[in-house]
Amino acid sequence: MKPELKKLTTAMVYPTLFILLLTIIWFVDTYFELGLGRYGMRPFTAEGLIGIITEPLLHADFEHLLSNIVPLFVLGTGLFFFYRYDAVKISIFCYLLTGIWTWFMGKGTGIHIGASGLVDSLITFHLLSAIIRQRRDLEAYSLIIILLYGGFIWGLFPDFFPGRAISWQSHLSGAMAGVVAA
Repeated sequence: MKPELKKLTTAMVYPTLFILLLTIIWFVDTYFELGLGRYGMRPFTAEGLIGIITEPLLHADFEHLLSNIVPLFVLGTGLFFFYRYDAVKISIFCYLLTGIWTWFMGKGTGIHIGASGLVDSLITFHLLSAIIRQRRDLEAYSLIIILLYGGFIWGLFPDFFPGRAISWQSHLSGAMAGVVAA
């Protein structure tokens, strides 16, 4: 196998495993009607601290799950392709910091679930990292990200989605976490 193709297939392993985990959790929750959403992020509450870990793992429905797993695969594969030695640390950092900041920012806004904050952290990480590092390959990849996910910025403004329960706090926390990670 050619080195670049091997590097790409290796980069797909962790994102694929994470997506498989999310899908299994959603399927088990849906099939057995467990109502795991109750374990999502409850900002500014002691019982909500578990949400720092569980929020990205839980999704309301299949559409919600699908809207997160596709970008998680693309962005996660890019992370493990371009930053393979630091990708696990970057992922954990973005995951935890997004959750912690959402816990502080989401005061009085109900239960937050979904991996969109993590998606936003990976988007901003890739974009800012390409600017900081000034590498052509990262810049090219960031242009692809802008074309695919440039609309992520609208998730920070809940007024654009009236009647929909979108956690702009999680989106903003994720975007900020990605900036810090870069």
